[in-house]
Amino acid sequence: MVVDNDLGMERAISHLIARHGHRRIAFVRGPLANVEAERRFAVYERVLAAHGIAYDPRLVTVGDFEEASGRDAIQTLFDERGLGGSIEAIVASNDLMAIGVMHGLEKRGVTVPDVAVTGFDDVEECRYMRPQLTTVRQPLREQGREAVRMLLSMLRGERPPPTSVLPTELVIRSSCGCARWDASRTIPPPNSAYGFEASCSRAGRRSCRKWRAQRGARSSLPAPIGSRAFCRRSARTFAGTNPLLRGCVTSISSRRRTGRG
Repeated sequence: MVVDNDLGMERAISHLIARHGHRRIAFVRGPLANVEAERRFAVYERVLAAHGIAYDPRLVTVGDFEEASGRDAIQTLFDERGLGGSIEAIVASNDLMAIGVMHGLEKRGVTVPDVAVTGFDDVEECRYMRPQLTTVRQPLREQGREAVRMLLSMLRGERPPPTSVLPTELVIRSSCGCARWDASRTIPPPNSAYGFEASCSRAGRRSCRKWRAQRGARSSLPAPIGSRAFCRRSARTFAGTNPLLRGCVTSISSRRRTGRG
């Protein structure tokens, strides 16, 4: 099971070039030893070449998929290399680094999307950034469900299914400049009583009650997975921001309700 990194990253970069006319596009790479990070960087080089844009190594920094490395990238590009006046857009290899890039730009008084920013993954925080982050959505829930199906097949002694390629999707929001962000809009911040954290907590409580109501159902899965403690831990997972784990839990919960597995 693999995700089509190439098409998603190609669409994001091509969008910046074809729709917005950007040519000075910086890139924040992931770890050098990471296969997916290297593929995304290779797409960056390939798309630039396809549009007749010369590759400039000064526009590339190396990160580690964490938010702090996005802020470090801005320090490198703007402060150390003095490229702030020429950069039109910044593409990050994942959303956390893109969020760090946006914070770094804000600290220097640079408005997004005056410098456009895109990410990759579509984590929950993208919707609550100001402006909202344009990104590439990975099918993380589908990955979770597929992983559970493969695991259960292996436990039954069946041959694993052939490798499947899951599609990605370009999610266009405000950070690329398509829809200019309006500061007058009311978007609850993540830590507010009505924001994302509170919503997830309510969802977690609902999930926990739902699973507890079914704790007596018979299941052929190992006991710890069907236990009350597992349900509580799973509810906390639902309250987090990891849709891959949510997909796993959803698939396991579904099998437990129907008695499959």
